[in-house]
Amino acid sequence: MAEEPRRLIQNNLFHGLPNEDPYLATYIEICNTIRLAGVPAEAIKLSLFLFSLAREAKRWLHSIKGNSLKSWDEVVEKFLKKYFPESKTAEGKAAISSFHQFPDESLCEALERFRGLLRKTPTHGFSEPIELNIFIDGLRPQSKQLLDASAGGCTICGGAHASGCCIPHEEQIAHEVNYMGNQPRGNFNTSGFPGFQNNQ
Repeated sequence: MAEEPRRLIQNNLFHGLPNEDPYLATYIEICNTIRLAGVPAEAIKLSLFLFSLAREAKRWLHSIKGNSLKSWDEVVEKFLKKYFPESKTAEGKAAISSFHQFPDESLCEALERFRGLLRKTPTHGFSEPIELNIFIDGLRPQSKQLLDASAGGCTICGGAHASGCCIPHEEQIAHEVNYMGNQPRGNFNTSGFPGFQNNQ
């Protein structure tokens, strides 16, 4: 393994402490920088995962019998079940859903804070359009106007009206969910983080 990815992994160890956020996004980003001819990306993530853990988290992984974790998806599922229980997911979803831009916060700062909330709760289950709606709904009116002007109109549908005046199409209504609705944990993308989280 190249020295730089090894250093990145060792500098971003997960210890399994109660106040620690599961760091899978960071780990996946680091692993995505490693390319080995003929070795699938999933195999790289699976084989390096042990080296990204320390203390309690490493003991937890060793406690899993034998080599029962055969795929990266299995590792992610067990890791999230252990270190990101449903109660923590509900807490994170509530923080995301109630997002509001602070009075003295710039649009860029608000976006970074919102992305941080999404990263902090990788099992939130919100689709990219819902994430966008939550973010826009939480902005101050001046920031919404700035966003609409820079986008050339509505940031939701692309129309010439302001986002607050957007009337959703029938297919948008069919896919709309309550921000706090229960969505399956299976929506967690184990190969990376789409949408908001990748546009950093």
